[in-house]
Amino acid sequence: MQREIEKILIYACADIHGVRERLRFIGELVEKEKPHCLVVAGDILSHPGDSLTVAALDELEVETFVVPGNMDSPNLKDQVAHSRNLYWIVGRGERFAMIHFYGVDEKMNLSLKELPKLMGQSPLVLISHRPPWGIQDRDFFGRHAGSKEIAALLKNWKPKLLICGHIHEDPGYSKIDDVHVINCSMGGAGRGYLIEFEDGHLTGAKMVR
Repeated sequence: MQREIEKILIYACADIHGVRERLRFIGELVEKEKPHCLVVAGDILSHPGDSLTVAALDELEVETFVVPGNMDSPNLKDQVAHSRNLYWIVGRGERFAMIHFYGVDEKMNLSLKELPKLMGQSPLVLISHRPPWGIQDRDFFGRHAGSKEIAALLKNWKPKLLICGHIHEDPGYSKIDDVHVINCSMGGAGRGYLIEFEDGHLTGAKMVR
């Protein structure tokens, strides 16, 4: 996956929850915008026995980097392993063009073991289901519901970008201490994000509606 592409377009989304309309939207967007790769930041399946969602994403024939969400069943990892175009990146780095993707899940201590090996590699893009505490994390009642562990991770490791979801009510873009944060949830007003990198720099981030 070490493609030499100077300018790449990423489509990022989260919280598909197996909803057919959301999958149709993703398919139509991929056909129209032709992103180089996809990022799906968790809560992918509708129920533990859902095998159609991964199959639908696989059929898009676009390299797709995946982390699980709190609603995903353990068999999601096996489904991804048996797909052609999806990649499970929890606790491991994956390079695509000039970007180094790294995924974290709820077991932070375990999934961070390989991260130090990527320090100094730029740009580093972290993918987490949960947003960091205080950033794109306000729930239905207006309360902060993000992860303090993820917030500490950003402070300590300073990736170029964090892609997350989970909080349906607060999709959007923020920047704190030179770290870009994008909540790309499809569960509310947004339909994901188109993210552009050129020569290793984030040059564009647009919410899809």
